[in-house]
Amino acid sequence: GNDKFSYKVLFSDATQLLGWIYLAGLIIMLLYFTSKIVFLQLLRDQHEHMDTVSNLGTRQSAIDIYQIPATHMPYSFGHSVFIPAGLGETSEHYVLKHEMAHIRHRHFLCLCMLEILLVLNWYNPFVWMFFREMHLQQELEVDTDMIDEGVDREEYQLSLVSMAKRQGIWILTQSAFLGEPLKKRLLFMNTPIRWKNASARLMFSSLMAFAVFVTVVVTS
Repeated sequence: GNDKFSYKVLFSDATQLLGWIYLAGLIIMLLYFTSKIVFLQLLRDQHEHMDTVSNLGTRQSAIDIYQIPATHMPYSFGHSVFIPAGLGETSEHYVLKHEMAHIRHRHFLCLCMLEILLVLNWYNPFVWMFFREMHLQQELEVDTDMIDEGVDREEYQLSLVSMAKRQGIWILTQSAFLGEPLKKRLLFMNTPIRWKNASARLMFSSLMAFAVFVTVVVTS
């Protein structure tokens, strides 16, 4: 009898501990997500406004362009595009066109929702896989737009490589322009059958994330 009771106490303590661990992780992730939004807002307020252009296909067609230091990476935030100083005319053209496509597809809103999903399910490795694959899908979608709009494929790819060399290895993990490892995107743009592999990985990640979530809920 006493042994059985001690096991119940141990199980109860373990469950409570896991609850505190989850809460701690939730708070950390929430603070991290909030800090990124605040940081991006501060960057927009501090950088020089270069121009306002039209982006057809969006509810808010006016896109504000800001210049950021050459050591920074290009990215888009809401309806603003940030371009590093010192880019060549060709690279700047492709960066702007690329980021405007992200805005047109409202990828920023999707990423915000995915970030919230990560905050709530930070313990689930398949949610992280899902986030990674969704981000990859966004980059591939924009790359597809670029090719379908008639840009020179080789010139566009060379601009990606040039940007990677200019910024160094950090661009592969931090840039909204490159997003995912450059090799994957170059292979994708040169593969006749698009989306197949990435879509399969995305579906697998989604199903596994849902399965782990349901398992946790049922066993709680």
